Amino acid sequence: AKQQGLTEHIGISNFNIELTQQAIDSIGLEHIATNQIELSPYLQNQKLVDFLQSQNIDVTSYMTLAYGKVLNDPALQKIAAQHQASTAQIALAWALQKGFAVIPSSTKREHLL
Repeated sequence: AKQQGLTEHIGISNFNIELTQQAIDSIGLEHIATNQIELSPYLQNQKLVDFLQSQNIDVTSYMTLAYGKVLNDPALQKIAAQHQASTAQIALAWALQKGFAVIPSSTKREHLL
């Protein structure tokens, strides 16, 4: 697709270390822009994140709000209160501070506003 000019960047999604290495071996590290993986304060997957960062592959985080679980987390609520922020903002800031691109999502229409 890249050679045909159909795309500028190639991303992979939900690839573990082994699959990421296979992709690198198959098309070359320089062609992989990001790996989109589920990450949240509850699911940090540090081993995979460390591997991706060691390869200079950007990390894109989805479901960073852990299906809404972070919204009622007492520890995150305490941190949020200290910073005059919402728990969602704290979770998103956590991911951004880690250097992740973040795709927040919701299954509830009222949360999309």
